[in-house]
Amino acid sequence: MNQPKHLLRYRRAKIRFISRLLDHYVHQVQRKHKPVIIAVTGTIGKTSAKVAIAQLLATRNSVYVECNNYNSDRMIRLNFFGLASPDRSRRLTHWVPILLEVRRRAKNFPYDIVVLEMAESRHASLKKFIAKLKPDIAVVTGVTPVHLSYFKTFDKVVSAVWSLASLCKTIIYNADFSELSALPGADPENSYGLKNGATRAVNLRKGKGGKLSVMVTTADKKIEAQTQLIGTQSVYALAAAVAVAHKLGWKQSAIKSALPAITPVPGRLQALKGINDTLLLDDSFNASPVSMRAAVDTLATYDGTKIAVLGSMNELADDTQSAHEEIGRYAADKVDYVIAVGSIAKKFLAPAALKAGMEKDKVISFNRANQAGTLLRELAHPNTTFLFKGSQGAIYIEEAIKFVLENPHDPEVELVRQDRAWKRRKKGYFAEEAMV
Repeated sequence: MNQPKHLLRYRRAKIRFISRLLDHYVHQVQRKHKPVIIAVTGTIGKTSAKVAIAQLLATRNSVYVECNNYNSDRMIRLNFFGLASPDRSRRLTHWVPILLEVRRRAKNFPYDIVVLEMAESRHASLKKFIAKLKPDIAVVTGVTPVHLSYFKTFDKVVSAVWSLASLCKTIIYNADFSELSALPGADPENSYGLKNGATRAVNLRKGKGGKLSVMVTTADKKIEAQTQLIGTQSVYALAAAVAVAHKLGWKQSAIKSALPAITPVPGRLQALKGINDTLLLDDSFNASPVSMRAAVDTLATYDGTKIAVLGSMNELADDTQSAHEEIGRYAADKVDYVIAVGSIAKKFLAPAALKAGMEKDKVISFNRANQAGTLLRELAHPNTTFLFKGSQGAIYIEEAIKFVLENPHDPEVELVRQDRAWKRRKKGYFAEEAMV
């Protein structure tokens, strides 16, 4: 149903008014308080890097970081002040108390550093805002072939990420992605990685509880550290944080003392206690072919029975079938069970695992994550490690975790997508399957 033109004009005018007012207060903060602004972008590992950077820098500075990721220019503006849009954002009257709070916080801005997360830009308004904001440092965590339904080609994904980062004063990038190292403006001195980069995390060793020790090298200096991280891919976030601290002029001794502050992010390869003395690797936030392989590699390092609960990977366009088949073959060689969740994983990933040689009773498929609960509880024997990973939209692999958590009501256990809005969305999603 088409809306009356006068309503459309009103809503557009309202959005412009709110955006301009937020712009005014953001720039007021920049002029008056001069915080260092760090913007994290890329198609893989953004949130982990954002949080790691904030955790490390917060040991010596007052740092603001929003744990949610907002991909619109208006929400990033609000992110500056730790606020969200009202539930009924179409009504201007509901914006009034929020805008008044923004004004109050702008006058007494308490942070030295602001760490933002930006998805690869699909909107011209986001790029326009970032161009005005001109963050001090952009951190590019990596580029993978995702969102191809929108961008069509991987080259366009890379271009979208780099064009957004190029609006910042300095770019620090993950040099293990050759696509980034070859781009104009990529300075090797402002790079990090596990294999390449001016800042490198090397000599990873697995210790008690699967936690990794690591050596970080920067400017011919070395730092030995015991981390709270369990996966190689999580160490990239640590390396990014060290690279940022080094760029900001931190001494090696200060960096070393701050490294223990870096802890895993919920839904990004965190270890949880499961029933019957099992271990749960929660990597449920999202998935791409690169991150899926990395998560399977982490699972493969554990002793005992290894069970990969793998959900469909969305937005791969023409690569959907081949990417899922590749993961199925890859997992077949490294794990004892593959539990496929979602129609795409069921159609392509599970059959590929069977064709690669897995026994029929070791590859099981479900349409929805909540349907896997009974089987997972049956498989939860001592000395078993589960991996949970899948795309965000219409997979919700975190719901399968609840069936095998040692204590689902433990307030210290934080799963992704558990707020009221997400629960409402998931309730409708799982109800649809029950009606079929």
